[in-house]
Amino acid sequence: MLTEHLTIAAELVQAAIMGDAAAVADAERRWYQNADQIAALLAHINPFWSEQEWRRMLHEHLALTQQEAVVLIAHNYAASIALLDRIEAQALEMADMLTEGILKQFPREFR
Repeated sequence: MLTEHLTIAAELVQAAIMGDAAAVADAERRWYQNADQIAALLAHINPFWSEQEWRRMLHEHLALTQQEAVVLIAHNYAASIALLDRIEAQALEMADMLTEGILKQFPREFR
């Protein structure tokens, strides 16, 4: 699923560069579906992870990443840097959620 996630992202960027609105829309739809699948998997493998919370965070990540690609394609480097800072902060939130879930699922392993 993660490989598919990255492959779709590359397709989305390529379609945007080419100005192919239909291909952008298709890739975007598949990208969000893939994020939903990842959220469902994470919630399935750890009872302390919420599918809804993962879905929300992954959708936020995709929206920020897509915005960053758009401004980068437009050569708006200042906006790109600002968005990368937001993406980093949001990725750290996801990392915290991963860590908290693992600590709760395996408390004996982390004394």
